[in-house]
Amino acid sequence: MKNRYRIFVLLTIFLPLFLTGCARIERVIISIPEDLEENFSELIKSYPLPERILLTTAVSAKDTGKIILYKSSWLNRDIPDTGKGTSGSILLSRTIFAPTTDFLDVKTGVSLEYISLFPVVPIEEVHLPEKALAVDGLYPGDEDYPLISEIFLSVKAAEGSLLEGWFAGISGALQHDLLTKKEKIIWIGGVGDMMLQRGIEDTFFKKGVGPVFHDTLKPLQELDLLLGNLEGAVTTGDTQTPKSYNFRFRPESLSYLQEAGFDYLSITNNHCYDFGTTGFTDTLDHLKAKGIGTSGAGRSPDEAAEPWKTQIEHLSVSVLSFGAYPEERNGFNGEIQAAVTSLRPGILWNTEETLQTISQAANPDSFDIIMVHGGHEWRSQPSDEQRNLCRQLVDSGVELVLGSHPHVLQGVEAYEGALIAYSLGNFLFNGMGEMPFAEESLILSVGIYKNQIRYVRFIPVEIDGPSIALDSSGKILPRFLALSKNLRTK
Repeated sequence: MKNRYRIFVLLTIFLPLFLTGCARIERVIISIPEDLEENFSELIKSYPLPERILLTTAVSAKDTGKIILYKSSWLNRDIPDTGKGTSGSILLSRTIFAPTTDFLDVKTGVSLEYISLFPVVPIEEVHLPEKALAVDGLYPGDEDYPLISEIFLSVKAAEGSLLEGWFAGISGALQHDLLTKKEKIIWIGGVGDMMLQRGIEDTFFKKGVGPVFHDTLKPLQELDLLLGNLEGAVTTGDTQTPKSYNFRFRPESLSYLQEAGFDYLSITNNHCYDFGTTGFTDTLDHLKAKGIGTSGAGRSPDEAAEPWKTQIEHLSVSVLSFGAYPEERNGFNGEIQAAVTSLRPGILWNTEETLQTISQAANPDSFDIIMVHGGHEWRSQPSDEQRNLCRQLVDSGVELVLGSHPHVLQGVEAYEGALIAYSLGNFLFNGMGEMPFAEESLILSVGIYKNQIRYVRFIPVEIDGPSIALDSSGKILPRFLALSKNLRTK
């Protein structure tokens, strides 16, 4: 019995080893360009080949399979011949490239024919103050966007072979969304101050949005997210706060702004309390009823400090507004009369507590926007205080800062990979033609890819009474760019 037991033990231990040693080795040819060797090493590190597969580069009659790695790009579309009996090909990686230029360059695109005139880099390496350019009017995610380089694994394997089994096992694992989904550019736009009196509301009600927005309507509606600053109370109340100007809009006007494309309206400005507490809370209620976002305003400090959030396909967006404007000459003091307290509805104000809230809310997994109503009216350059505040917001983790209040265009600055628009001027705000540059406006449009700004477009707009239109004078954009370039010297 003991001898039989010993024989059983020996067979149990050594027979598998013997059979393994006698098992047929699969000789597999590999064809991998030198620049893809690292890709293959990473692949087999994550998905090891069976031990009985012998990789070789020497062609032999004993070959049982073939592994090929190849790259397809706009520079080289040649696909190697893998021979008959190929098990298939799978995508290992995709890199999207883009031509680049300075973000203040007026060019927004380039023809593929002239692509060699620009630095071309992976789009994830495009960071402000550089911006990416469209190619033949196409952007990443668009059908037929040309600047894509892809690495494929192709396998030729006999039916039932170890190589076929390995390939089948990794095919399902590698064909996931990160490799097969074409992530598109998300476009976010911002405009300046909007005041709907002085004939604008009347035009809405009589003729609709077209006669007010004219040819700006198309670029506005094409944006995935549009933000603006609404200067006034949306209310039917008539109890005015003592001040120089009181702006009030009918609730129905919001429908026209929404039709024009507006998704978010900031109200943390010096006109939010034009019709007192009732007018302020009415505004909150009407915006909520229309499904238009706002933030930095609420019935309590906690409500006011809550960012507005939305999801645009794969992009999470967070927006928070607050006030930082000086006391008006008429004596209206926003910090005292409009800031939210535990006893009064109101707006978020520029305090250390607010800046700490912004810093804590900033999330690397979302695109964070701050709208700040501050600076000094009718000044074409931001003050040092205004500039320091906006830069501090970026240092807290914000990707885009949109400023308002000066009523004229100020420059835009690329800072630490983020974009600061100190003032986008007036947008829908007529009746100020006697003030220099008060009728010059701009639509700022940024293209987001993987939570960062990669594309920047400036669309100049001119105000003509209760209407606006794309600039026909050719003067607005050069002046705006000059203001922006001047910021680089300070």
